[in-house]
Amino acid sequence: MLVNLKDVFAGGAPVDIDYTLDLSQLEVPGGTFPFAEAVRVLGRIENHAGVVTLEAEAQTMLHVICDRCLSPFKRNLHIPFQNILTDQQLDKENDHILVCMGQVLDMDLLVTTNLVLALPMKELCRPDCKGICPRCGKDLNSGPCNCKPEGHPAFLKLKELLEDEQ
Repeated sequence: MLVNLKDVFAGGAPVDIDYTLDLSQLEVPGGTFPFAEAVRVLGRIENHAGVVTLEAEAQTMLHVICDRCLSPFKRNLHIPFQNILTDQQLDKENDHILVCMGQVLDMDLLVTTNLVLALPMKELCRPDCKGICPRCGKDLNSGPCNCKPEGHPAFLKLKELLEDEQ
């Protein structure tokens, strides 16, 4: 969604933002497509004494896979963000000041960038997820597996040497 900001920069009425964004085809690092549901974007762009500000939020339901137990699950994602908007190129780099070339703001690009940057590096179905057994692949959250514990892999060779001596 492109937002024309000419009136706002001239001191005109604020612009209210309320729309949905389809990011279902957006592949994120790790090869997943977590944005299966539409992203709702709400916000307002206002001119306060010559300073144009954007206050917005994006909210959606993520469809992800737990990095420990590989179970699919859903979780809410709510990202608020604020920026100062300008139509002039500034010398300093500042993540909160956005230059709107031609007094037009690309909301889709801004929302997509904020959402991807807010994704966690590791998705867990719950904080105490036990993962899967490395031998049989059973989900350890549903109970222990029947695998015989072998001990720490670093000591397996020592165990073989002790068995050879007997």
